[in-house]
Amino acid sequence: MVQPLSHTEAASAVDTLAAVFRTMPAFPVIGDPAQATALYRDYDGWSRHLLTGTPPPGLGEAGVFPGLLMAAMFIFLVVYVAAGVRPPVEGITNQFQEELGIEVRLDAKSSGALLATIQ
Repeated sequence: MVQPLSHTEAASAVDTLAAVFRTMPAFPVIGDPAQATALYRDYDGWSRHLLTGTPPPGLGEAGVFPGLLMAAMFIFLVVYVAAGVRPPVEGITNQFQEELGIEVRLDAKSSGALLATIQ
């Protein structure tokens, strides 16, 4: 039986896949410049979709699917932030939550405490 990935393993897999999409243009496989440009634009679009939840290539801005996918993939997002910059980060956090529907939990501490948490 296949074991589900931990959150860390899933995040690492998504980061790796996005890196593959971003690296592909370095290895030209299409001779026609116009087709290559379109393909590489799609690669970049898929990378952005995986990392930020923007609509995938071909779906357009009106698509509902990406937001639903992101909501299903992430229960919440933890953002580690220095206590001194919490107020401006809260504003950005609120906008992110409204636009994508993903809960953001701020972990605001002193720099030393954050370093200990991250390590």
